[in-house]
Amino acid sequence: MLTKLDLLVALQADNDSFSWSVSVHGSARSVWPEPFISAATPLCTLTCHDQAARLTLQREYELMTIAYWCVLAAVIMPLLLVGVAKIGTGRRYDNHRPREFLAALDGYQQRANWAQQNAYEAFPPFAAAVIIAQQLDLSQATVDVYAMTFIAARLLYSLCYIMDWALLRSLSWTVGFACVIGLFVASA
Repeated sequence: MLTKLDLLVALQADNDSFSWSVSVHGSARSVWPEPFISAATPLCTLTCHDQAARLTLQREYELMTIAYWCVLAAVIMPLLLVGVAKIGTGRRYDNHRPREFLAALDGYQQRANWAQQNAYEAFPPFAAAVIIAQQLDLSQATVDVYAMTFIAARLLYSLCYIMDWALLRSLSWTVGFACVIGLFVASA
């Protein structure tokens, strides 16, 4: 008789060999090491073929979490902002000297370029915080909330930068930075 149980299983490494210990109906069973199992796997499916028989462990893959999609959004954000900076200048974009072209902008286009530069600066700590939180098995819901809040704060920050709303821009920057710090602290 087949019984499927969804369990959160802890991995213990001992000299590069993995040993799994699970509890089925109150009795502990040992599971043979499987080479494809990693410590970062938060969810596993345990299949019991028979109470006395060998237990097998199958990995369930969660390919892209919401937090990882937010990292992708943070990668794309500066590209969108530089697009805002380049469009509507009334001048032809010079791809031979793009930095000179962007440095000569003024008004909202200059601020969009500055927002783009800041988005590049904010990306590495955010991506690192998400990856570290995922690797340390922080609750997926917690990581997702921090990541979505970061993206929302960065979008608001960019809008405020373009519109020259300095106080709200600073507040939204602070919220985004707090999300990065929050991911590190919550993972500790």
